[in-house]
Amino acid sequence: MCDVLARLYTVGTTAQTERPGHSARTISMYVIPNGISLDTSRASGHSLRGSDAEVRYGLDARSDIGLRIPAASGMVVTYKRRLGADTSSTRAAVAVMGGGGLVNFGEHALAQLTIIASGREPAQAGVSAYGGYHAVQVAPLSSGAAHDTPTIGLFTGLRIGDHENAVSPEVGVFYDHSALHIRRGDLMVVPSITVRGDGLLRMLPRFLR
Repeated sequence: MCDVLARLYTVGTTAQTERPGHSARTISMYVIPNGISLDTSRASGHSLRGSDAEVRYGLDARSDIGLRIPAASGMVVTYKRRLGADTSSTRAAVAVMGGGGLVNFGEHALAQLTIIASGREPAQAGVSAYGGYHAVQVAPLSSGAAHDTPTIGLFTGLRIGDHENAVSPEVGVFYDHSALHIRRGDLMVVPSITVRGDGLLRMLPRFLR
């Protein structure tokens, strides 16, 4: 298993939480330029592409829970908690999201911590900016699995659409040492796009043909 697929690079969500009792589905598609370079003496490498599926469910006015399937190779549960007394979507928001699970077909455990800040989200279709800090650590669960160091970085993105259906282009910049030494350098730039809502997800296969 390629070690760069063991982490969750894409955040794909704002600091706003889902409404209590409401759920939302997303698919995040990302690319890692020069993700693999078997010849570390050369600057060029091969790009890696992947996708993560997620569903989030609102627990109360300031928290929700999510289940994410990263690259069809694991399962990660996250809990997001919005900070501050005002939980209105018409206000800027800050949230902390933590979680953990299994990745790489159960060969590694994963833990993550994310701090997210975002602007107000309009009631109708519009644009909301978000960004923050993202840290991920994976740990081997089997004797043959690779050991790794933490992945840390910053991300920024835009949610374009409304609360039900939206797309979120995002870019993250991470320090990520290759545990298997399959690429040059420890700095990674990961662009991605997240599609949210059943309406847009039903249309997605047409654009991927």
